Amino acid sequence: MALQDLWYAREATAKIGTAIGAASIITTESLSAIFDGSASGSDYSGRVKDVRITGGDSDVEIIHLFGNNQAMEEKRAELRSAEFTLIYQDEDLGAVQYGAGTTITYGGKSFTRIQGADNAGCRTKRAILLHFYDCTTGSSEEVNILINNCLPVSREISLAGDGSVEETMTAKCLITDYYEEYAAGS
Repeated sequence: MALQDLWYAREATAKIGTAIGAASIITTESLSAIFDGSASGSDYSGRVKDVRITGGDSDVEIIHLFGNNQAMEEKRAELRSAEFTLIYQDEDLGAVQYGAGTTITYGGKSFTRIQGADNAGCRTKRAILLHFYDCTTGSSEEVNILINNCLPVSREISLAGDGSVEETMTAKCLITDYYEEYAAGS
């Protein structure tokens, strides 16, 4: 069966969890099953507005040689990057980036306080799973993208005058920690 013409966001899930050990990424299970069994994460699907996966470019550069000769030099692959825009709900993405907060009680309310930290070299690596499926009756086409051992590198909170509070998080991983798989429909 040929790949469907369009994939829709309503047919997708987005999850963020703990990094998955390389030994757990086996060839006998789908990336989705591996994530669900190993990553102890949260499903952010109901809050995601936008996902953008970029990077991983393996550029080439021209080398000019004596005479009228040229050669190409292959460059090493860049980092893969995943950027999510979500409806702001609580500080759980802050905890993804900086770690669990502390509880503060004031005026009869409990607040969870997360403090930014310069913790280079000690950040918790994460796994991000994007799962798209074909909702066409009788079809079982699906795509899984796993961005493993990634580090959250930025988080932005924004509020437009005519909109809701949103947050954008960017995480990056090595090219060798990026996986993509496709299953043909029935």
